Amino acid sequence: MKGEKRRDRTPGNSDSGAMGQVTPLLVDANQGARMLGVSPAHFYKFIRKRRSAPPIMVGSLNMWRREDLLRIIGTPCDPQTPEDILIDALTVAELCSVSRSLVYKLNSLGMMPASVLHGRTLRWNLREIVEWVEAGCPKRRERRAGKGRGGANDG
Repeated sequence: MKGEKRRDRTPGNSDSGAMGQVTPLLVDANQGARMLGVSPAHFYKFIRKRRSAPPIMVGSLNMWRREDLLRIIGTPCDPQTPEDILIDALTVAELCSVSRSLVYKLNSLGMMPASVLHGRTLRWNLREIVEWVEAGCPKRRERRAGKGRGGANDG
């Protein structure tokens, strides 16, 4: 309507309702550059020099943990204590700084925690998404093998 602001549903720019403002767990080079106040090229040089925040491959994208970057630049990060709540694909996309379609693709390829069918909508456990990011975004099989479930050495 005339005079109304249109809601932008792109990752990082959404009104996430009950959860309030969503803080991404992963950031890409452009977001990292904005955090440091430099260009993306200088961001890559900055990261390479320090070598304390290796990138995480999410699909074909290089991403960095937000907490690692905040620790490097000396800004205290807010503690996140996720509970067992289910979140939708758009919220997962915002947390990981990727598109919603990439979330669905990663899920179908088994490259992220398993989703739960809630009605006709896929949902993810917030705690599992946070643990997945903290573990370096391993594939589903690798996570299960690491937990001792379904591995060849279980006995």
